[in-house]
Amino acid sequence: MRNTALYKFLKSIYTFLRNQYYAYKRRPYLKELAILIDNDTSIISSNCFAGRIMQDKKMQYNTPTLGLYFMYPDYIEFLQHLEYYLKEAKIEFVDKSKYPLGNERHKQWKHWYPIGLLGGKVEIHFLHYHTTEEAAEKWYRRAARVNMNKLLIIGMDQNLCTEARISKLSTSSHLKEKFSFHHEM
Repeated sequence: MRNTALYKFLKSIYTFLRNQYYAYKRRPYLKELAILIDNDTSIISSNCFAGRIMQDKKMQYNTPTLGLYFMYPDYIEFLQHLEYYLKEAKIEFVDKSKYPLGNERHKQWKHWYPIGLLGGKVEIHFLHYHTTEEAAEKWYRRAARVNMNKLLIIGMDQNLCTEARISKLSTSSHLKEKFSFHHEM
């Protein structure tokens, strides 16, 4: 049944309506974000949220952080050396996560996805990608578009993130020089 034209047609209608519904539910945040970002802004996020914002605002994907997630310790390492990881570091792909939670999620996800190790250190779960080639190609292409002079950095309280770790991060003198912090939990 899944290969029939009717099934594919009905699924496309369902997907369209679902996306419209969620876009409608997100409208309030878009007004607030319009003050912070424009089409030149690059959004770096710890998960797929950057992509969601860019889709809702119909922006070009000028960040590699979409369709993926980082575990919190790796996201902080990534932010601390952002320019290096965006411009110089190479991705190698690994069979397993260095985190038990990452391995559990990888096993349970609806399809296989690549896990990359950026610069030999930062683990990236390319959740919405199906091949290592696709993940690498999109990462490098989008990383080259990042506007380092106009960044919005977003972190989520998930993937081994805790309030204590956020508090510690926001007092980190190394990152305070580069970013201003606002956190709500």
